[in-house]
Amino acid sequence: MPKTLRSNNSHLNHEVAAYDKHPHHRKIVAGTIASVALAGGILAAYNHDDIGDTLDNLTNFTPTPAVNTQGSEMMIKANDALRDFGPWALGLGAATGIAYTAGRKLRPDSRIAAAHDFTHQTRRTHRVLFAGVTMGIIAGAAGIGDAASKGAGEAIEITADMIGADKDATPVINSYAGAPGNYMSVDRQEVESVILEQGGTPIAYSHDLGEVKNPLSEINPSSAPIIAVPNVVIEQSFNVSMPAIDDCNDMSVIVGEQLGVETGGTVTVNDKPATVAGTVPIKPGLDRVVVVGSTDQLIDSGCIFPNKPLTGIAALGLEGKHKQILQELEERFGKTYSSRTFEDLKEENDEFWDRSVKPLQMMLIMDVMALGGIAIGYMQANDIRARRKEIAMIASQGVKKKHIKRANNIATQMDNLAAFGVSIPVAGGLAYIANSSQFGVAQEIDPKIASGYLVVAGVTALSSVLSNRLIEKTNVPGELRSGI
Repeated sequence: MPKTLRSNNSHLNHEVAAYDKHPHHRKIVAGTIASVALAGGILAAYNHDDIGDTLDNLTNFTPTPAVNTQGSEMMIKANDALRDFGPWALGLGAATGIAYTAGRKLRPDSRIAAAHDFTHQTRRTHRVLFAGVTMGIIAGAAGIGDAASKGAGEAIEITADMIGADKDATPVINSYAGAPGNYMSVDRQEVESVILEQGGTPIAYSHDLGEVKNPLSEINPSSAPIIAVPNVVIEQSFNVSMPAIDDCNDMSVIVGEQLGVETGGTVTVNDKPATVAGTVPIKPGLDRVVVVGSTDQLIDSGCIFPNKPLTGIAALGLEGKHKQILQELEERFGKTYSSRTFEDLKEENDEFWDRSVKPLQMMLIMDVMALGGIAIGYMQANDIRARRKEIAMIASQGVKKKHIKRANNIATQMDNLAAFGVSIPVAGGLAYIANSSQFGVAQEIDPKIASGYLVVAGVTALSSVLSNRLIEKTNVPGELRSGI
């Protein structure tokens, strides 16, 4: 046999021997072949049209529990609790910090004061910054839900102001129950006749959701709350007239000034052109711009909402006489209507938007809380591990570990107070971006920004359990000997 051939065979034998010495290689190859065969089997078992659905079912996990309101209620209450109790938590934290600082200065020889140098090092800066950013994000998310309901409810308040209603007493006759928008047809002639006979002034109005666009802009709002009130109200409130028209190309409206269209310009409302008769500084938020028009044009002339049921008819001058109006309507026409005040309507509207927005925002808060909790706990644990010799040295000088743990807990909350200062510009910056990019969310930076503090304070309290465990397990003699 030629020499070169023997050499090649020798090399081959060496590779085979090496392969035999590492049986896990064969397992990997066998597993790969099996995986390919399984994939091929799956693809072959189904028709081509079913492959996508089959793979989705194999790779996705989507829980589908029975739909109920408990999840939403829980999320809404949690969101409200953050905003309601955040300032109290911040006040308690500040009081604790003041008491700790004062006590340490009055009694510098105390056991906790002796641990102060250990618990207050510059290496805490990264935790403070991270916690501050986390607080700011949470505060911003907690504020969106309230901004949604306040902004959307502004249309109701504006309507009450325009027609001169008493928000807490003027009856609003309507025919719906539950969430706003579930209204049915109101017989305008019947209701108005009863209000007039009882000495009141009927004002029919409508609230609807539609679209308004600036034709010259590349970016437009996603939707618009459209307020329709009688032309006489428009004339008194804005000093412009919007009477009934025969040609809908002659339609005019008042729009929110943040749309960027000046008086005399043109917008489209539900894709129909309208002249801007004036602008108002109203920011309903959630990527929306308000539109105000007359019932004469939008409803009676059929330009935007032909044959659309009215939201309600306000009974001016009959404040508090809800029962009398409803009773007369039932006796004369055999119809059952509802009566609310504008304040009631706003509360129902707020509840509707709370249920629409707050659960989603609370899910975001929970995601940030989980991520922040893991990161903060990791930072705290690493700090303790890196300073075991310092712990051992302090403990060897007569300071008990329980005092070191207590000082560490207090220092952690002091970090949170410092982080709250960092969170203010973070939350403010996020609100500024939202206000400037979404046609005015109108989110306010108020003391309820402390909702972020409440979450992080709770998270750090839990992560302190781990760091305290590490302090307790510190081997003092071993750490001291290892340093020699």
